[in-house]
Amino acid sequence: MPRPARSTRSRHRAAAPEDAAPKRFQASPLFVGSLEKGLRVLHAFDTERRPLRLTEVAAATGLDKSGAQRFTATLQALGYLRKDQFKRYQVTPKVLQLGFAYLQSETAIDNAVPFLQEAHVACEESVNFTQLDGLDVVWIVRLPSLHVVSVDMSVGARLPAFCTAPGRAMLAHMPPEQALEVLRRSKRQKLTPFTKTEIETILEELAAIRRDGYAIANQETFLGDISTAAAVFDGAGQVVGAVNIAVPTSRWSLEDVRRRLSPLISKTAASISSANGARSSRRSTSRPLSRV
Repeated sequence: MPRPARSTRSRHRAAAPEDAAPKRFQASPLFVGSLEKGLRVLHAFDTERRPLRLTEVAAATGLDKSGAQRFTATLQALGYLRKDQFKRYQVTPKVLQLGFAYLQSETAIDNAVPFLQEAHVACEESVNFTQLDGLDVVWIVRLPSLHVVSVDMSVGARLPAFCTAPGRAMLAHMPPEQALEVLRRSKRQKLTPFTKTEIETILEELAAIRRDGYAIANQETFLGDISTAAAVFDGAGQVVGAVNIAVPTSRWSLEDVRRRLSPLISKTAASISSANGARSSRRSTSRPLSRV
């Protein structure tokens, strides 16, 4: 079975010092710096760095040891962190309340689920709803494949937008200056030998996505993984997410994905967009949902 170029665990990013709020916001008299630092401490506990000692929290967040101690103690008192007998900190289930509140309040998610389920029945492969957060794509809803897969993502996982099918599907329909800003700020490192990193090459991909109505990323993030995606819009015509189907190269060829799955994902995205109140004037290569 093909193996991913890197594990999904190594892709999850903690909040590094450079992830702090932009300086234009920090300059505002309304900006609460201590709250930003506290959230930075929570973000330090990703899947790669847990549990953490106090010195590791300080290193991961850019805080001095005294500051890290105050924030970890406060978060522990509030129930978001716990400390074991080895004086290592770890997040508690209480942090799930923050994510659950978003999942419960986001209308686009409620509208997406029935159509994601329909697509999942039709293809029996991994079907996902993702959204853009900064430079990353975040997995919001995931219906896993009924078959063996080479890459297993989980809700909350993040990948760079520039090299993923859902990321490019969203970037293609954003205002050009915003999409270009995301590409310029992204590190654009090669995650596999197939990763496209040049801005001009990616811009050509975005133009093709606007023409075809869907995106395809062939082993650009993980070896042995092909993903096809289409953007989802709200009633104002703004991009609110993307849906994608990801399959292994052991079962699917690039041509089969383009011929059988891209029309399905285009139809799914169009149906969700319509449920959001979006007009159906955007070009679609879709066909009625059916088992593929």
